[in-house]
Amino acid sequence: MNPIKRNIPVFGPERRSFLEVIKQYSDTKAAYDGAIYAYGNMNYGTRLLDNLGGTLPVRHNISYNDLMQTFDLDGNAEALGMEFEFPLRKGYKVNLLAELWNWDYTERLASTAVDNVYYKGPDDQSAHDLFVNPDEDEYVYLSLVLNHEQETDFDQTETFLQNKIFRYIQDRSPVTNRLFVIRVKQIVWSAESELGDILKNFDVRDDSVILEILD
Repeated sequence: MNPIKRNIPVFGPERRSFLEVIKQYSDTKAAYDGAIYAYGNMNYGTRLLDNLGGTLPVRHNISYNDLMQTFDLDGNAEALGMEFEFPLRKGYKVNLLAELWNWDYTERLASTAVDNVYYKGPDDQSAHDLFVNPDEDEYVYLSLVLNHEQETDFDQTETFLQNKIFRYIQDRSPVTNRLFVIRVKQIVWSAESELGDILKNFDVRDDSVILEILD
């Protein structure tokens, strides 16, 4: 099977959308992680008690029914992909892993890994497809697509991403069935660093965004 691969901008059409989401979380990262932990212990609570501290993490919502109306379900097979723009700080190199998990991390539905991405200037950048806005000084953008976990996922419609998601959300009784997590793990280091320096001078980020799929 050779399906048509249709990608949706999961955080909206703006290139800075994912960047704005993780910036929003960065100031309250400890509270966000605490909320995730509390959600798990309470089998998903709709609010946090005052004595637990922290803030309720913002969720991004998608309507499954509205989404599926954009697909030609009676014609050619179409496989859903979730696309967003990863912000790459100029002058740095990144290895990253983007993943889509169900709520309790028992199944990874899709993932993609990219290594050694960097942008130092128009004549000194990695061979990845980077979008450069000449009016923006700090970041360039790399498009990431989450549409499969294994190449065999495209061999039959049952393992297309939208059908993996539907397996969870068709049972509406547990609220957690409609919650998913987009996770981006990064190792970042200066593009000027030598190999020995990289082992001592690098940063690790692990950003998670809750995706709530309604209907």
